[in-house]
Amino acid sequence: MHLSRQPGGAPEFETVGTGAVLGLAETMTGGEHKLTAEAVEGARVSHIERNALLDRLQKNHQLCLQIVQLLSEDLHSLYHRFLGMLPAAMPSGEAKPNLPH
Repeated sequence: MHLSRQPGGAPEFETVGTGAVLGLAETMTGGEHKLTAEAVEGARVSHIERNALLDRLQKNHQLCLQIVQLLSEDLHSLYHRFLGMLPAAMPSGEAKPNLPH
């Protein structure tokens, strides 16, 4: 499945495979979904309403921990993607910050 942050055939942002969870951060924060997904082959898609998910999380602490882990992995991935977009040297001639991984 190809994901894009812009609707209408914008450049590919990411390709995900089996088991991918889309829109989790937006669901947890109550924000709007800001991506477009296109299946490049047969796909099975499930949807759960936000309130139903929150209710299930209150009853299942193990699931809650799994959601926290998924969100953490997403944040870590975005962080490394951001670091890769920084220029080798900052405009003032300073080296790229040595941030923790």
